[in-house]
Amino acid sequence: PTQRADGWETARRLDRPKELKTDHQGILQVPGWEWAVFRLGHPGIISSIEVDTNHFKGNFPDSCRIEACLLSPEEESQCITTRWNSGKWKLLLPPQKLRSHRRHCYATSDLILDQ
Repeated sequence: PTQRADGWETARRLDRPKELKTDHQGILQVPGWEWAVFRLGHPGIISSIEVDTNHFKGNFPDSCRIEACLLSPEEESQCITTRWNSGKWKLLLPPQKLRSHRRHCYATSDLILDQ
């Protein structure tokens, strides 16, 4: 294959269904999710979020959802051993459809800050 359309690029998840479906927002409905944990340097107030898919023109994430929590050092150690499975996570940014090669900026009005 010489280009993506020829099939050289594969799906990142082995359990991805052969037929993809979307919800009312156009977000792909696939089982499970990919995730990452970012530890901030100190407690603070999140006033905006940027999800940058710049330079990802063909293989960019379809959507994102962001959750947040405030943990003590002991709670953080426990979360690490349980693969971050904690009841303290709160939805910060509901699922958002993403586009390729773009900076997606979300302001305070887009965030759920009152939980």
